[in-house]
Amino acid sequence: MAASGQQTSGNTLFSAGDSPQACRVNRKLNTVFQDIESCRDPVEEERIQTVVKSITNIKEDFQEQVARYNDLILQGNTLFGTTPSNQQIEDIKKRNQELKGMKDKLENEIKAANSAAERAERDFLDAKAGLPDPLPKKMVHTIEDYTMLVFTMSYLVMLIAGIYLFIVLKGGTTNAIITGLVGGVVITIILTILIYNIL
Repeated sequence: MAASGQQTSGNTLFSAGDSPQACRVNRKLNTVFQDIESCRDPVEEERIQTVVKSITNIKEDFQEQVARYNDLILQGNTLFGTTPSNQQIEDIKKRNQELKGMKDKLENEIKAANSAAERAERDFLDAKAGLPDPLPKKMVHTIEDYTMLVFTMSYLVMLIAGIYLFIVLKGGTTNAIITGLVGGVVITIILTILIYNIL
């Protein structure tokens, strides 16, 4: 075939001065292109446009990223020059070590916080296991440990001192002793009921 293979505008692949065989081939190709364009439905056209738009968007994103990288390179060259000095390299290494130390410190603090949270959770579960199930809805007794013991001992000392003072003031008679003991028992019962209902 004596076709020259010169490409022209549009869908024409051969020039007008080519051989008859090339001209016939060109006409057939034009017919094929026209058939393809005429047989496209709107869905295919929309798909083609979507693909073309996606390719264009990817190209624009790529160009934008390249521009950003170039800006960063220019900034780095402005700050450090194209070839950083030994002092600049040492400063960067020192800064990296400082950042690594801060990172390790934060990781250790996070681990310590997690351990404290786990211990607090275990303590809470242990304390919850020692409480009655279900918990009382009307009142919750909050006095625990040695608080009640100290309070009871202080009350007994005060009660004995009060009964002794009452008996001395009444002359130390048997009636005074009985009255003082009964009064102390009554006061103790009343205070116990009040404290139980309040606390």
